[in-house]
Amino acid sequence: MNRTATALLLGTLLLSTGPLALAQDHTALSAQVQSGRSLRQGAEGPAVRELQAVLRRLGQQVTVDGDFGPRTKAAVAAFQRSKGLSPDGVVGRRTLAAIDGEIGAAGVSGILRGDRNGNAAPRTTSASQAAPQRPSPRTSASATRAQSLAWARSAQARGSRTLVVAFEGLWSYSSNFVESLYAHQDALRAGRSSRAPRSASMSFVGKHLLSPNISRHRNHDFLVLPETSERPAESVGLRTVLAWREVHGSRLKVVLVGHSFGAYSALKLAKKLGQRGVQVRSMLTIDARTMPGNYRHFVKPSNVGALYNYYQKGLMPGYKITGAQVNQRLRGFGHGKMPSAPQVQERFHALLR
Repeated sequence: MNRTATALLLGTLLLSTGPLALAQDHTALSAQVQSGRSLRQGAEGPAVRELQAVLRRLGQQVTVDGDFGPRTKAAVAAFQRSKGLSPDGVVGRRTLAAIDGEIGAAGVSGILRGDRNGNAAPRTTSASQAAPQRPSPRTSASATRAQSLAWARSAQARGSRTLVVAFEGLWSYSSNFVESLYAHQDALRAGRSSRAPRSASMSFVGKHLLSPNISRHRNHDFLVLPETSERPAESVGLRTVLAWREVHGSRLKVVLVGHSFGAYSALKLAKKLGQRGVQVRSMLTIDARTMPGNYRHFVKPSNVGALYNYYQKGLMPGYKITGAQVNQRLRGFGHGKMPSAPQVQERFHALLR
């Protein structure tokens, strides 16, 4: 065999079995998940091999064979459980962000230092390097507290003390889109290129207000919730803010945002926080709605520094909020598009300066 043929053969072996394969596989995994195609049991190929290699590095007992079988699913679920995520064994954007956070500064190069079975050098991840885990509406009380404390400390390490809790309105919350928002922000913070996510669902606050502007406010922290999440007395929003106050104390800056029925949820959360002595620096409500019997509660809570309310009149109108610094009627915008109104966008940026 001549030298050229030998070199080609060696190159092929490296690409298929060696460290370079892991680098390519990492690209395959990230590309697949970031495009919205979750990795789950039954999948095969390079993305699965790279996932398995990383799971081995993170201490999970799994064979690197490119076959997403029951053992790989169990390993993914165990990792998710350790991070307070729903242990469904499916690798979506939030799970990928958690994996990236664990890899930390070592990134792909850390995997490349290991062998082809994923037995890499020890992790060098610090708390400040890890991507924060945000609670979801389904996160348990204990996991919400643990995640929120770690998240708040991560923000403190970055020099941030602002928490924005945003509520989507009736039926407009999409967990997949919210996860893509978080993953987009984590990628930007890590210095990676990332395209702002788009959504085919309603997701009015996320799609029209957060997604276009999160790169501008990448150092702030956002928790996006459905309006139904505030129905329990001890809500995930309340637990998250209280955990953040434990870390930041009186320096904590809380901003609440709500669209449609989500505006009423923001008001409810503000009242719960007031009962626990937590100040809300400002609120932004957009076309606030609720059932007729609840309009008597459309009053600015005493613990809210400033409330800015924008509404429109129509078949299902939004309403004014008593005591708000601004109650402005907007014309020319439908209910769903109101978060994209220039007045709303400008106010949002002003609140986060």
